[in-house]
Amino acid sequence: MTNKDLSRYVTCGLMAIALIIESGVAVLAKKSDTQDKDKWYSNAKPTRVRAQYHFDERGYNTLGLYIWADKLPLGLSLFGFTDLHGSQKDYDHRADATNSFSEYRLSHYGIDRIVDFLPGKLGLQLEYNDVTGGSGDILRLGLTYKHPLPIPEMGLVGGKPGWVEWRGFPVETDHDRKMAAVTIFVPFHDRVNILSFIDLNILPNASDRWVTETQLNVRLWRNMWGVLEYRYNGFQEAIVGLDGEGWAPGVRIDF
Repeated sequence: MTNKDLSRYVTCGLMAIALIIESGVAVLAKKSDTQDKDKWYSNAKPTRVRAQYHFDERGYNTLGLYIWADKLPLGLSLFGFTDLHGSQKDYDHRADATNSFSEYRLSHYGIDRIVDFLPGKLGLQLEYNDVTGGSGDILRLGLTYKHPLPIPEMGLVGGKPGWVEWRGFPVETDHDRKMAAVTIFVPFHDRVNILSFIDLNILPNASDRWVTETQLNVRLWRNMWGVLEYRYNGFQEAIVGLDGEGWAPGVRIDF
């Protein structure tokens, strides 16, 4: 078994565990009223900023800047990030910010007020992607569904509410492409959690492309975290001379 195969098995295993736990949501999660429903979903700070810096084993560093704004006018919420990074295998200039990728999502969770039996929040989402040079600008429109993920308490770990978000985009500005995605947040402890996503990009004239990242977060001190991230990008894997997967340790600071 190669290291790449082992990396994929580890990522798939973590996602499978989270999805098995998630399957109990319909039984364990009870929707009583709007206030109770929002307890697992809301954060202490409606507007938050985060910075992350990673050292990718493929020879480049990544600076990521993230923002959440949960209480915008008209019931809207915003999440977005911009990653600045260098080029693969350019070890002598790994800290240079020669490339970038941005993703911003504007959401309105309100459909669940109509579909009242759901334990989570169902809404519309508009997503914008931008890459270096503007050649990959994409605007997507679709549905998002975010619901609680019960984590069993086992001694000193578990007992904290996690969540799962499903997203589907049947409409894109980039020809006939479509995308489906799932994000899972699993808190094992106040100081340890895993955040993972899987994107499936459905292409009209090529093989589908998977993009996934799984990030282990360990709180070091107050708002500072140590992180270890596994990355796989099917678009990079399809380009001759690029490596589609790698590990990236780093540090995270929440503001």
